[in-house]
Amino acid sequence: MKIRELSPKDVNIWLPLRLEALERLPENFLTSLETEIARPKSDQEARLANGCFWGGFKNDTLCGIIAMDQNMDDGCRHRGEITSFYVCADARGTGLGRAMLDHVSGIAAANGILQLELQVARTNTQAIRFYEAAGYVTFGTLPRQVLRERGAETDLFMVRFLDGFQDHA
Repeated sequence: MKIRELSPKDVNIWLPLRLEALERLPENFLTSLETEIARPKSDQEARLANGCFWGGFKNDTLCGIIAMDQNMDDGCRHRGEITSFYVCADARGTGLGRAMLDHVSGIAAANGILQLELQVARTNTQAIRFYEAAGYVTFGTLPRQVLRERGAETDLFMVRFLDGFQDHA
């Protein structure tokens, strides 16, 4: 198992896995498969150039992707957000997902990020359990975060404090 930052040269291995994620689990992402397919390759390469994507590899095959953005607003640089996370079916349950999440958490902490935040659909119980096992706690909900053809989706907001802070909410 190997985890490393992805760069524009990885677009040809990253994009197929990204499209797989959007096709297999469309309800877990805000971007649609159609929107992602329509993006020019140069836009995809630019996304990978900003240093916020990592890949999890098993036997030199990309099996997982994760993205984390640091909030750059004044007074909020201590916050990061997991914005995209996917592990292919064959690699689930192998520890790759947890290793990727822990790897990005370590990078975040080393860059002064004190807390990592994410949003997850309230109905995605498997992901919620995974995040809770990794130390995330729910701190709120947003009704109708996403409107889909099948109806509205409520998201949970979750946070993991990287510095030992205890939430008093």
